Amino acid sequence: EPDRLLVSLRQTPAPAAGQASVLARTGDGRALASTTIDLPAGVTAGEAALELPLEIRNQVVRLDLDEDESAGAAMLLDERFRRRPVGLVGPAQAGADTPLIGSLYYLERALSPTAELRSGNIEQLLARQLSVLVLADRPISEGREREALDRWVREGGTLVRFAGPRLAEHPDSLLPVRLRAGERQLGGSLSWEQPQHMAPFPDTSPFAGLTPPAEVTVSTQVLAEPDPRLSERSWARLADGTPLVTAETRGAGRIVLFHVTANAEWSNLPLSGLFPDMLRRLVALSSGVAGAEGSAPLAPVETMDGFGRLGPAPSGVAAIAANAFAETRPGPRHPPGWYGVPGEGGERRALNLSASLPAP
Repeated sequence: EPDRLLVSLRQTPAPAAGQASVLARTGDGRALASTTIDLPAGVTAGEAALELPLEIRNQVVRLDLDEDESAGAAMLLDERFRRRPVGLVGPAQAGADTPLIGSLYYLERALSPTAELRSGNIEQLLARQLSVLVLADRPISEGREREALDRWVREGGTLVRFAGPRLAEHPDSLLPVRLRAGERQLGGSLSWEQPQHMAPFPDTSPFAGLTPPAEVTVSTQVLAEPDPRLSERSWARLADGTPLVTAETRGAGRIVLFHVTANAEWSNLPLSGLFPDMLRRLVALSSGVAGAEGSAPLAPVETMDGFGRLGPAPSGVAAIAANAFAETRPGPRHPPGWYGVPGEGGERRALNLSASLPAP
């Protein structure tokens, strides 16, 4: 949940009342916190909350029932349980969060269910741990501000930018592509006869697997200058082939540009259900999730024995296809544990025994 981990326990009915202590542990086994679940006589379930600051909560990789060593009394937490800190910065003038028209209004609504949102100026936001920084039509000043952002991106940060009149007039070096001067709009010098729809996402895009709704259209955008690498940097396109979202890797991080505004001024994309899905994919990328799709195999990394102890996977344990992971039930061929994409930075998913057990 936004401000806590809610822990649910299920058990066979006990004749006497009792308590269960749940420990939150790091990857090296250190206990960061604990909570107690009260279990009245005869109940089959209980729950309690673990309230921790975000930076500490994101270090939790395992929950254990204290003094109960079994695979059913342990739960591994992968990236799906993390809440990433995301900073939002709009134009300098007030009103960025004004309902329906503000440049940050739709961003806040799209990201708040799955991320911890932070506000402030760029210097304040970069002073704390941050996964993603979103700039909505916010040009970047030369000097300290641009140098600090460039350094943060190269060290692994994800900078997501949205276009607008200000960015169109004052492009800078922290963009994935070079922009043409001005905007392309209905009735402008570079004009469409009618608003453009979105094309299907390329297979190489992080948005692959999402379906652009037919009702999403774009009436104004900033155009990218032709470039031999423009195609490979395009994560989303319009029906006429022009880029809608472009991205470039810088050092250990990346810069992503939406060629439209973050509100509904240039496009109705922010009004659609696709908008939060696209933003969640970007936040997931920032946290190191590879986002394996299709039949990419998730090989066993470590597996859990009956006593809840992790160790090397025994022979006979098989990989799990990424698109079948959610439906996979633990068993001899797929014991509980960690499964992942081979290679540094690959996706790692947790398969837990408790998630597949029937209700008592």
